[in-house]
Parts: sequence; C-alpha cells; structure tokens
Amino acid sequence: MLILYFSASTNLANRKPTYSKTSTDDSHRPPEAVDGESNSYFQSSTSANQWWRVDLGRSYYVGVIRVYSSQYEKFQQVSIFLSNIETVPTSPLNLPNNNDWTELPLQFNLKESGDDFVTNVTSSQDGSLPEARHIAVYSTNSGGLVINEVVVYGYEVLTRNVAVGKSVGSSSVLLYIPSPRTADKANDGLINSDDFYRSENDVGDQWWKVDLDTQYFIVGVLVYNRKNSISNLQKAHLLAANTDVDPNPNSTEWTELYYQNEDITHSVPNNYFQYNPLDEGDALSVYRYVAVYSKYKPGLVISEVLVFGIEKSELLVKNLKAELKDQDCVKVNWETPLTDSYTLQYQVRYGSRPWKDTNTSLSDKNVDSQHTRK
Repeated sequence: MLILYFSASTNLANRKPTYSKTSTDDSHRPPEAVDGESNSYFQSSTSANQWWRVDLGRSYYVGVIRVYSSQYEKFQQVSIFLSNIETVPTSPLNLPNNNDWTELPLQFNLKESGDDFVTNVTSSQDGSLPEARHIAVYSTNSGGLVINEVVVYGYEVLTRNVAVGKSVGSSSVLLYIPSPRTADKANDGLINSDDFYRSENDVGDQWWKVDLDTQYFIVGVLVYNRKNSISNLQKAHLLAANTDVDPNPNSTEWTELYYQNEDITHSVPNNYFQYNPLDEGDALSVYRYVAVYSKYKPGLVISEVLVFGIEKSELLVKNLKAELKDQDCVKVNWETPLTDSYTLQYQVRYGSRPWKDTNTSLSDKNVDSQHTRK
C-alpha cells in the first residue's frame, strides 16, 4: 500500500493536553511533563497502577518516544500504551485492561536518577509505524510515578485513500441474488472481501467511476481483482478527469493514467495492479474523478479501488521568508511537503537606478534570476 508522509521534526507532545489518574499537588500536575522544562515534573500519588497520558491532537505515525525521570525509584515497572481513537475518557483509563489501547512489548525500569529511556516504536506485525493520537505511561510500581518530560517524534500522514465511501457509478451491475454486485462494493474499504463490483456478463466497454468530491493531486492508485476467481480484470484503462462524463479512453475529457494489458492474477496478495506517477515519470496532476474502463467482453470485476491523493491546500508553500540582500536583490526561502527546501534569489535591475524606482516601466528592466535547490 502506498503511504506518503513527512517527518515532524518537533516534539509532538510539547504543551499538548495531558491527564493522569492522580497527582500530588498543583506544582506537579500532568502538564509539567510536556512543558519543555527538564527541572519540572509530574508526580502521582504513592500507590500502584498510576497512569499519565497526552493527547497529540490528531493522529501521527509514532516513531520515537523519549521519557525522562529525575526519580528512578518512581519510574519502575512502566509500560507505554498507544491509542488512535478520536476521544478517550479522561478518567478512569482502566489500563492495562482497555481494548482502546495497545501496549508496546517492552517494560521499562530506570536504574538511577536522571536516566531516560528512548524507544523506537514499530508495529509487531510488519515493522511499520503504528498510528496513534494518545500516548499513555502506566506503572504498576507501588511507589507511584514521576515524569519530568515526555518527547514524541513521528510522521504526519500526507495522503490517504480518498476514494473510500465516495459517490460511485458504473456502466452496468450484475443483479446477483441475494447481494447485487453494485459499484459501491469497490470502494467500501474492504480489500479481498466476498463483496465486489461486477458488471453484466458477456459485455464489453464496461466502466466503474468514483467522484472524489474535490480535486486532489493523485499520487497513487491500486486496483484489486476479485480473489480466488478467474480474472475479469483485464485490458483495463485507468482514467482520470475533472468533468463528470461517462468514462472512455477515447474521450478528450479523460486522461489515461495507466493501461494494464496483462491479466491480473486472482491469487492473494498479488491480485492488483498499481499506478505510481513517479514510476511512470508523470508529473503530479489534479483530478476529481477516477475510473476503470475495460473493453474485455466477459465484463469488469473489481474488488476494491484505492486512490491516494493530496488536497491542493496541503501543498501550499510554508515558512515563506524574504530577505533583502542589497538594494537590487531579494532572497526568498520556502518549503513544501513534497520537496526539499528551496531558495530563490530574484534580482531586478533598472540600469543605474535603484530597484524601488516605481517610475520605471517593465520594459525598461533586465531581470536576472537564480533558482537553487538545497
């Protein structure tokens, strides 16, 4: 599955909302553990099964968690829990017996005051990073829990499957009893399920289409064949458009992103074809409609279509800064999520006159520009 993300280089937990089961007094409350100050600290009551948690405000792929404690005897038998549900009850958290939370496999004990631990977080299933919004520190130690600072680094998800649950259409539907093979079966978020889209039998020029509701930069598409069945996903055209008309590879309204000439196997997990503009050497383009079209006469079968896209607003220039180098040169720096930082030095000369001379027409000036990528 294609996932595009960029690193969040700042501490994701810094000054975010925090909660705890107990605390000792007003000077050692939960926010003290995310205030950026190593000398302040959170302290629970002196009893077992204490917890502290932070709400990152949104979901991130969590890569590194660092916890620092100045009192090692109050940082024993500690476990880290992650949760990705939108809201979590403030109290009681009921760790560790709470299905909304996932426990990291290691338990931590500090050996001396001033220690900290750093854990690189990965999924136990495939080595990928887990997605989480809430992070909790839980201790079974009867001495309670002291945390000076919690630091979290992770990755902001830049693109997701933007086709799931969106409005769809098709050229025809096989009215199979008891479950018709309607177009919405191909974007219900269930890959290789027993439900799938199926056009009428023994007809060619069949299509399936999804309306993404708004325009996206398309960064990848996966199209899955029905599992464990003779392939009816053959000679497929992957099309995109910005006009709501019936798909056709010969139409000027539709752009062909990819043509899958070979048969797609029905054997899981290789029962799909994919489009990646980087692999094809294509520039990122903006589209609202994505379609699969096939002239194959037995018809068209699709288990699931995943469209990975980025809203145009996500690619707005960030951290734009202008610096006057001299009277006829301005240096501009900016960043975008899909590129490295860029520097543009733009120099405008008006002969012997300063560049701020508003009486000079555009035809009078010579423009020198230098565009460098860092």
